[in-house]
Amino acid sequence: MISQTTTLISTDTCLSFLAFLIISINSYCLVIILLSQKLHKSSNIAVSSLVFAHLIQGFFVIPLYILKRSNVQSSLVCDLYRFSYMLTNYAACLSLLIITLDRFLHLKMPFKYRVYSTVYRMRIVLLCMWIYTLGLCLIPFANKTSNCYYNPTDVWTASMLICNTCVPFFIAITLYMMIFKKAWNVQKRKRISKNLKFTYINKSIRVFLIIFCFLICWGPSCVYYLLNSLCYSSCFNKKYHNTSIENDVTLFMKIMTFLDGIVAPLLYCVGNRSFKSASRVSTTRFKMTLKNFWKKQPLQIEHPIDNIS
Repeated sequence: MISQTTTLISTDTCLSFLAFLIISINSYCLVIILLSQKLHKSSNIAVSSLVFAHLIQGFFVIPLYILKRSNVQSSLVCDLYRFSYMLTNYAACLSLLIITLDRFLHLKMPFKYRVYSTVYRMRIVLLCMWIYTLGLCLIPFANKTSNCYYNPTDVWTASMLICNTCVPFFIAITLYMMIFKKAWNVQKRKRISKNLKFTYINKSIRVFLIIFCFLICWGPSCVYYLLNSLCYSSCFNKKYHNTSIENDVTLFMKIMTFLDGIVAPLLYCVGNRSFKSASRVSTTRFKMTLKNFWKKQPLQIEHPIDNIS
């Protein structure tokens, strides 16, 4: 009993620290994107959607998962956790697909890119994507079979994993094969400057790394839950059902999905020179504002004393 309690406390502590990192990193990235006018581009707006999905994970999904693991008997906790987990899962996956499509347009038709991919159009696409994801994730609320109102059926889970996870990744991989072919052909041209060649290759590699890390973080859980929904009784041994091993595997799958909330924004921030520049400018402005604020404090304190005297 003591070992189970110790294990629960240690895992909850790790999950809490993970939530703190996800909130800190994604909040920082989102604030820099919002404050810097130079980053108000369609590609960065698409990335901000991914960052926002991970921010929801840090604020809501992980804390609710900790409460659920602590055996908090509340249908509200159960419903909010399941709903927010599904919403952020599919929203992040579709956001990455939109980022990939944006990169494809940028590399396929660089001169027409600004015409086709505007900030306004990107916001409309992202809004439609979030409404689409929200609508689909609300469906399991109509299937109350236990204490939780939110109960995804096996058919719903399998169809969502196939249509909104597997298919988008297949499209993304196909597009990136075309992107790297285009980048390789551009690299061979002598008339194009070295800076443009570097830009083509650097942006492709950065987003490809995000896709790769997303596959590592979400791939195992996607396969696991797909098998779980399609052939739970036949694909898994009966001794595995409702055991501590199953709980440990489920915990591992959750942690892997949550890790993408750290990996994806770090890859974007570290690999993007524009973001680094905007980050330095915003940090300098914040330090100057703070410095000026503290300089004015003594004057504000002395002023009423002078009036009294």
